Amino acid sequence: MDESINELIEQNSILYQQIVNSLSNTQINFLKALSKGATGFNSSEVMRKYALGTSGNVTKIKKTLLNKEIIDINGNISFLDPAFRLWFKKVFNSTS
Repeated sequence: MDESINELIEQNSILYQQIVNSLSNTQINFLKALSKGATGFNSSEVMRKYALGTSGNVTKIKKTLLNKEIIDINGNISFLDPAFRLWFKKVFNSTS
């Protein structure tokens, strides 16, 4: 199963990179926080740790990522595409 997941991620790597290239630094920081299991994105600790700006900015980030179909908000915030989440964690959490 791991081999097929890695193959799927590899096949979509260019698409995932294009998605990330269309995001602002704060949107990427939000996804970093999400991929590392952060919650309470409006808390001063999370906003400071991940350089998200103000709580108003966090609201705008969530709305933008939701409109771009990158995240889903059903009580909890999660990546809409689980393969993108795995790719993102692999690429960004190994470098930050």
